[in-house]
Amino acid sequence: MMRTSLWRLFFRVGFVLALTAPLGAGVAVQDQEHLILEPGVEKLAGLDAVYQRFTRAYRELDADLFNQIYAQDALYLSPNQPIRKGYDEFVGGFRGMFEGAGQRGQALDISFRIVDRQISGGLATDVGIYTLIRREDGEIVHRSRGKFVVVARRQEDGNWLFHVDGYSGMPDDE
Repeated sequence: MMRTSLWRLFFRVGFVLALTAPLGAGVAVQDQEHLILEPGVEKLAGLDAVYQRFTRAYRELDADLFNQIYAQDALYLSPNQPIRKGYDEFVGGFRGMFEGAGQRGQALDISFRIVDRQISGGLATDVGIYTLIRREDGEIVHRSRGKFVVVARRQEDGNWLFHVDGYSGMPDDE
């Protein structure tokens, strides 16, 4: 029952991406804790840095970092919700989730496994799996996984930001 209500809360308050996966043979590892690129997935330093900022935002419970992750005109596609357009339309969900976790003394950790990446000029599309872990007093109290698709766009200054972000949950079979 607690797992179900936490799961619902998790999806109501905002998008999460992550993965904590076992490291196996044949997996190209960039950052063993937070970003795994499957074999054949091309590294793209600027885009990979966006995932590192995402992880940092969760670790530090800092929703203000999302302005370095999402474009101002980003489209956010979360399950059972209307499409939200514009950073200001969805960042509050992250802020609420982080404030709630902080008030409960919880730590959040998120990481990613990219299974496919397509790059064309100033656009990149990533498909992957995320895992979110909540801890209290160092103990895991909740773990959830899901799949995601992100379209990132290279900005005029050369930095990459998420322009489209969509996700849905999946069973946690690990």
